[in-house]
Amino acid sequence: MFLLSAPEGGNESFVEPRIVAGVKKCGLLIAAAAICWSFIGCTAAYNVGTNHSPDWNCAATCYIRGSFGRSYVADTKKKIVISIFALSPDTKQRIEKEKREALAGGVWRGPHNPGALVTETNALLFRKEYWIKGSDLHWSSSWGEQNDLTIVFYDYGKGTDIPYSSEDVARKRILRTINYKFDSGLGIYREEPFKQ
Repeated sequence: MFLLSAPEGGNESFVEPRIVAGVKKCGLLIAAAAICWSFIGCTAAYNVGTNHSPDWNCAATCYIRGSFGRSYVADTKKKIVISIFALSPDTKQRIEKEKREALAGGVWRGPHNPGALVTETNALLFRKEYWIKGSDLHWSSSWGEQNDLTIVFYDYGKGTDIPYSSEDVARKRILRTINYKFDSGLGIYREEPFKQ
């Protein structure tokens, strides 16, 4: 413990100006750190997945980012980025080889993480951003003739979080359906109007 002494003949409540300035700077530093932490710490949750076409010619990647500072289960607007890529001719063989090597090495791999389908060499055929309001937002895709694609976004109800083991049997709330058609003349995908 240290004591502050007043100068001779001075006021007993005197505090050195340097100490006051130091306390103010420390307070400002703490306030700035708290503000930065609120923006940096756990800013947003996200969900990413990739699904390939049955013939392994294309793959769709969906990136869903939750609202900043909110739980992914909260009923908020979420940013979605849909990308469709042309796959390399050897993608299926490469993925199967990676699975065999992982299993031989004793590394666990789940069915949704078979390896990187899309690499930096794959051509981008379509990319677009969307905003959808929902809770625990998921997506499913189905490939049609000529690699046409339909993506359905859904959750399980406002503010509802379904355990992973129950997702297949739980009642889904469809939020949006988007159709994509491959334009063989241009070699790209186009978004199509929704058809019931």
